[in-house]
Amino acid sequence: KDFRLAVNAAVLPAVDKADLRQAGETLVDAKLKVAQRAIADRKASLAADDFKTLAQAPTAVKCARVDFGDDSKLWTKIQKSTLNKLAPDASFFVVSHVDDDKFVLFTSVSKAHVALGLSALDWADAAVDDAKATKRGGGKPNAAKFYITAAAPAIDAFLAAAADFAKTKGVA
Repeated sequence: KDFRLAVNAAVLPAVDKADLRQAGETLVDAKLKVAQRAIADRKASLAADDFKTLAQAPTAVKCARVDFGDDSKLWTKIQKSTLNKLAPDASFFVVSHVDDDKFVLFTSVSKAHVALGLSALDWADAAVDDAKATKRGGGKPNAAKFYITAAAPAIDAFLAAAADFAKTKGVA
């Protein structure tokens, strides 16, 4: 905005001002995209480190909060590059903070756990009901994504309820 005002105040022909304003906006847009990409890359790197630690936990069911937003592409990338390699027989129940009291839940259930009766959809339903939260979303028995509205302190109860539900299905 300051740049635009400076161009408007400059002693230049109107045609040159329009071109100068356009060039300035293009430059700002390009710098903004570079900054946004750098932030996304850093967020992905931090999330990958957190997921490596989570995947190496000694349990078959891994319930945790890892804040990386609601980036489904990043979740898929991390599943393929990290989780499936480090813990191919594990199931994951991951909650990520999005905004204020909004969270996103990503679940990934191994084939062996689906065979035991652990469904990603039922898993999310049980945890949401137990934590008295609301959700919207969907998925399949082996994977689901839900947006959850709950107070941040309820997330610990939510994760505990998810772990308890998995135990009722014989998965620990």
